[in-house]
Amino acid sequence: MRILNGVATGLAALAIVAMALITSAEVIARSFLGISFEVADELGGYLLVAAVFLGLGPAFAAGAMLRVEMIEQRLPRAVRQALNALYHFGALAVSAVALYWIWWLIESSWRRETVAATWLETPLWLPQAAMPVGMVLLIGAILAGIVRLVRGAPQ
Repeated sequence: MRILNGVATGLAALAIVAMALITSAEVIARSFLGISFEVADELGGYLLVAAVFLGLGPAFAAGAMLRVEMIEQRLPRAVRQALNALYHFGALAVSAVALYWIWWLIESSWRRETVAATWLETPLWLPQAAMPVGMVLLIGAILAGIVRLVRGAPQ
């Protein structure tokens, strides 16, 4: 799982760098050459979605998801453990439902041959493909957390 999270983190970072380069090139082209590539916002949006979804699993594994630690730290240990289990199982349920609907969306885009309403006419299943990959990584990280909970290992 660590290797997959490392690869996902690297790909998310590459997506952010690519987004920055595309945006910078667009700004320079508009400012100094008076032209526009007319795809920077579209590609930037696709890269942003990829970066976010590919970062979900590694963020969860690193304990970087949103939690209210100020309150959590003041609770008795048994209550913290119960809330941690509830957190993991709730996250697993929500992620599984999200994965189902994301898969349905991609399958629909593929079946209907849906393309972006831009001059690139990007087949939408291509940029959407990062979404289930990220959700599977997130579910894997959640399951690994549940295994640690069952074993009594520190989170």
